Amino acid sequence: MAIESIEINLQTQNCRVFKTDGFNDYPCSTAFNGPGEQEGSGCTPRGGH
Repeated sequence: MAIESIEINLQTQNCRVFKTDGFNDYPCSTAFNGPGEQEGSGCTPRGGH
């Protein structure tokens, strides 16, 4: 099945992968510096990309 979208929860460190037939949850790691949008900051960007 093709992946339609991916949603990452920064607080729970969870990655939800949406497919045409449902979704699956996976543990994931995000940046040590937390969320942020400044390029080169070492942060995890928020929002759609």
